[in-house]
Amino acid sequence: MQVEKARGLLAVVMATGLLLGCGSAPVPAEVARQKAAQRSPYGAVEDLPESLSADGSMIVVGDPKAPTTIRVYEDLAIGICREFETTEIGPDLRELMLARTVKTEYVFVSVLGESRWSDGSALKVINALRAALEQDHFAEFHKLVAENYTKGGYTDASLLRLASRIPGLRNAAFEKAVETMAYEDFLAAAEHTYDEADPDVPTLAINGKVLPTLRQSSLYGKGRLSAYVNDLS
Repeated sequence: MQVEKARGLLAVVMATGLLLGCGSAPVPAEVARQKAAQRSPYGAVEDLPESLSADGSMIVVGDPKAPTTIRVYEDLAIGICREFETTEIGPDLRELMLARTVKTEYVFVSVLGESRWSDGSALKVINALRAALEQDHFAEFHKLVAENYTKGGYTDASLLRLASRIPGLRNAAFEKAVETMAYEDFLAAAEHTYDEADPDVPTLAINGKVLPTLRQSSLYGKGRLSAYVNDLS
């Protein structure tokens, strides 16, 4: 009788453990996508959540619970990166973020540094983008900067003029941060993260996997990235 009771108790304990285990199992990607689809999409770019990554090296935009994470490596002082943002990938990526399907980790770098080939503005742009995050206007400013390159390079004055077009962004704190390069620590952290991966720019990494150049370029154009991401399940 005691043996039978012990066996019964063991069965109950095992069943309870299995149930708890099921409760803590990772949510399949498809289930996560279905849950994302059930949540109301964001109305506009300015509504997207944005934050600094835990290690201080990336700016993260989109629903934190989005089922897909896309990391973007870019240098907006380079024309191909601006095209990447304005016509090739950026429009689709913003639609995916608005739909809560994707969150994006932006890694900014000055690939030309202070070489003679650089117009000297990449570091100014990165600093200004970080300053915009502090004002909760990164996503809007990032889009605007990519769309409005200043001949001869971005300057403090041109970046501040662009900021004036976004209600609530250009204030005394933002102006001071731009003019004094207040976020050099962010520049250094971003460069470290970039160096760890050492990709070309622009480059996409989806859920931790860097896309080969040919695969990435095949996603350029309206609707292509969205179709690719939606087929990941």
